[in-house]
Amino acid sequence: MNPWSNALWLNEHGPRGGDEINIPQKGKNYGWPLATWGINYSGFKIPEAKGEIVAGTEQPVFYWKDSPAVSGMAFYNSDKFPQWQQNYL
Repeated sequence: MNPWSNALWLNEHGPRGGDEINIPQKGKNYGWPLATWGINYSGFKIPEAKGEIVAGTEQPVFYWKDSPAVSGMAFYNSDKFPQWQQNYL
């Protein structure tokens, strides 16, 4: 949960690439498997994928083309690094 907005933020581990950060909202479509920034681990395109941007789907807040295997998230709020205040890590 984002401590400033109380909105739910999710990190999503995509296939080979395509890891995402989303702020899900009721009734919205976040694309998988039609919209993805990743490919299969074999190197081939995901058969159902229509591209990275598909009409009727929401774009992530942030995505990685390469896969860092995001597995957690923290929100930073300290005066030690002011440029990072209210950012996610």
